[in-house]
Amino acid sequence: MGLPTRDEQYLEVVKIVKAKNKRITDTENGGLSDEDILLNVKEVEQSILNYCQIPRVPPQLHYVWANMSVDLILYLIEMNNKPEDPLDALDVSDLSSVKIGDTSVYIGDKYRSNQRSRILQSHNANLDELVMNYTKQLNQFRRIL
Repeated sequence: MGLPTRDEQYLEVVKIVKAKNKRITDTENGGLSDEDILLNVKEVEQSILNYCQIPRVPPQLHYVWANMSVDLILYLIEMNNKPEDPLDALDVSDLSSVKIGDTSVYIGDKYRSNQRSRILQSHNANLDELVMNYTKQLNQFRRIL
């Protein structure tokens, strides 16, 4: 029995991604369709291949691949999850300044300390940052050319 085909790999990783977090498939609350999940899995695959400089992702990395995909997908879901009421997104930790005399309140600071903001700032739009969170596991499969 040989290595799984690329399509079999995709199916296995997508299955793991769906099992890891039910929020990913909850389309009523911003979850993704199967096609969108597969698109993100393929994008993460390309980042793994580029970082490790290997022709295909070995089966030993399928769970790492799935975890990286989950991180990316949850980030994208959170980016697209805009509250209907802007006040719902406010958090007391967003307050950067309060002045009692003549009443001044400033909401938000450059560090944006509430949980949603930390999640959104924990990952840049490119996958380089995501790959760097998994370097310890990926380095075992990295080839130096």
